[in-house]
Amino acid sequence: MLGDFSRFHLAGAIGAGALLLATTNSWAVTAGQVDDFENGTTMRWSEGGATPNPPINVATGGPAGANDNFLRNVASGGFGAGSKMTMFNIAQWNGDYIAEGITEIRFKARVSKGGRLNVGVAFGASTGAQFSSTTAVVVANDGAWHDVVLPIGEADLTRVQGAASHAASMAAVTEMRIISSAAPAWRGDADYETLDDN
Repeated sequence: MLGDFSRFHLAGAIGAGALLLATTNSWAVTAGQVDDFENGTTMRWSEGGATPNPPINVATGGPAGANDNFLRNVASGGFGAGSKMTMFNIAQWNGDYIAEGITEIRFKARVSKGGRLNVGVAFGASTGAQFSSTTAVVVANDGAWHDVVLPIGEADLTRVQGAASHAASMAAVTEMRIISSAAPAWRGDADYETLDDN
């Protein structure tokens, strides 16, 4: 499955405005943070070292059209590395979501190849717990960019591993994932898909 992604945003409870995440060494999540991919990199989004099809930065064709960069992720289906629609960030999306007042993740997505996607987020924490979107957002395979809004409050996420509370875990996030899964999960579905993000 082929998916395209564009402009990951973090929104706070008081509607913090979008702040461009440029080059920073702090690697701590902040309300209003944006990964817009305009710097030509994947902004540290990955599938892991063993994948044969890591996320790539595409220089044109995002929601704004020509010269609008976006991130493309491919799931090859079957088994093994690169088979699932899962990508993660262990850098600038780590930190204390509770203290920052972050209540949702927003981005634009489209399916460029494969079936529809059930898009959600998942979080790993230093508490040992993992949480995932309880309800995924369905992105149709129609070639259009769609707004995806994923709330991350206690009622919006399901614990899929560990025993620590939502509050303790979201205050100590060590990994954020974008996945395609109809049910709460840590790993996405093993489908042939391509997802674009902006």
